[in-house]
Amino acid sequence: MPLDFEFTEEQKMFREAVREWCSKNLTLEKVREIDNKGRIPREVIKGLADLGLLVMTARED
Repeated sequence: MPLDFEFTEEQKMFREAVREWCSKNLTLEKVREIDNKGRIPREVIKGLADLGLLVMTARED
């Protein structure tokens, strides 16, 4: 049986939500600031956490 490497609809929606959040919240200026200071501001961490990016998930099966 061949493997299916296509994203599910849920994965596509999640990817789009992350893309939209990053476009709105991680401007080039903000990314440079993070890089120069070597730290990620609390509001960025909170936003990423709200999206579910800071937790590991695994399928039940």
